[in-house]
Amino acid sequence: MKVSKATAFVSAISGLILTACGSSFDNKTVEFVDLTKAAAFTLTGSADVFQRDKDLVYYDSVNILMPSVIHKHDITSLRDSIISLAFDTVGVNTNEIIDTYLSKAASRSGFDAVPTEDTDSVRLNYDGYEFVTGFAANLTPDYLGYCVSTTFYLPGAAHGMTTRYYVNYDISSGKVFTAADIFKPDGLGELTDIIRKRAQDMASFIGPVTITDLPSRNNFYVSAAGEILFVYQPYEAASYSQGFISVPFYPYELADLMTAYGLKYFNLNDLDS
Repeated sequence: MKVSKATAFVSAISGLILTACGSSFDNKTVEFVDLTKAAAFTLTGSADVFQRDKDLVYYDSVNILMPSVIHKHDITSLRDSIISLAFDTVGVNTNEIIDTYLSKAASRSGFDAVPTEDTDSVRLNYDGYEFVTGFAANLTPDYLGYCVSTTFYLPGAAHGMTTRYYVNYDISSGKVFTAADIFKPDGLGELTDIIRKRAQDMASFIGPVTITDLPSRNNFYVSAAGEILFVYQPYEAASYSQGFISVPFYPYELADLMTAYGLKYFNLNDLDS
């Protein structure tokens, strides 16, 4: 089995770059393209508000390693899921979607955002920012766990914020799957208590947590160690300083809660009672 993975992103620049890269699993093709773009904006009127000599600048960048080929599957649903998580929309014109998003991101500062052409110098000296990245968190012959991460800082805020949400893709069947696909409805209902108890057992190294529900968007992925990781965002289950709270389970530990698809996917059919 020959594996070739792209592990580095191209630095953000003002133009959109499409660079093919890929992996080969038993002569089955998995390819990605690198979608990279950046923009800089002057926040009109911010100088008076922040008592500065000149208006503040805001820097946005997008750096997404987008799947382009996975075997011979139609991966529209996978790409749509990634675009939706990254930009809160769907569509086929990625250039247009990214341009629109960059402009809206700067406007969240509360000021009129005026584009500046001096993107390269702003990249090294800015007052607010938003970075959107997308990458394979786990890639095996049968599974792609894809992460969309957004990091932003609004001028004047106490600190920045980062979120990470995952798309799970069954490479063998060419299907995006969610928690509702692998867990029965009553199983989903039981998961919160199970996750809470596991997190309490982990308190000595993750700190105190307050878990009252599943992660937002039922957020999870399968790690390289084969564990199902339920991932809570900062503030969602613990203090900001504790960062992301990831609660792991081996699939067999949750077999009683799984659908027929979940049991089959995780090779747990022998446990189906």
